[in-house]
Amino acid sequence: MGLALGVGLATAGVAVKHQIEGENEVPAVTFANSKGNIYLPARIVATKLDLYIEKKSATTVAIGDKEVNATRSLYDGRKLVSLQDIRDLGGLVDKDSEPGKIKIVFGEKTFDAVVGTKQIDVDQSKQRLVGTQGSLVVIDTNVSTGSRGHRTPNGTFKTGPYKSRYHYSRLYNNAPMPYSVQVVGNVFFHGYGYVPSYPASHGCIRVPLGKRNPAKYLFNWVDTGVTTTVHGRYTSKSRKRRR
Repeated sequence: MGLALGVGLATAGVAVKHQIEGENEVPAVTFANSKGNIYLPARIVATKLDLYIEKKSATTVAIGDKEVNATRSLYDGRKLVSLQDIRDLGGLVDKDSEPGKIKIVFGEKTFDAVVGTKQIDVDQSKQRLVGTQGSLVVIDTNVSTGSRGHRTPNGTFKTGPYKSRYHYSRLYNNAPMPYSVQVVGNVFFHGYGYVPSYPASHGCIRVPLGKRNPAKYLFNWVDTGVTTTVHGRYTSKSRKRRR
């Protein structure tokens, strides 16, 4: 598990501007399917407190001499702890200290949790989606965009307003589109069983359902109204670069 502070989106292949937290700030994560809850990267918290950290199980981590629940994680597996977990560790949580910041106090040690803005970047030349919140890369996954004659449009959009865990296409024989999130018009992010490394859809952005199920993860994390930038074009040169 590496530290995520200071990770630039350029290193993740993202072409959009992002926020960098200050030295005494920790980026926080929220999930659309867990309204009101705020999560912090467990390893960054432990580093701020100069405490030992160890993953104990799929759902718990030890920070110092205490174990806390860590049922949430970033897509790459880095564990997250909630504000309640912070309290269980003996920390004080002040949500009213400063607008946009949550002050965390452990004795003489303090830091601010900052809930950054969510953004999604889709690079069609790489067939790659990266979702960020503040400086954190929350999800990074392969996708498959629209094939020739059904190109996925480039541009800057806002997710929604339509979002559905179970959706069926009205345009293509009622085809299942699980974990659908509208990008623009009839273009959606949605889960699909076959997501090759090249454009293959009818215009939508296919997200894999297998392995760690990035389609489900994206759906659970993204809210409506998230800025989504789609750019680039897949070419024969793109295919060669991926080899």
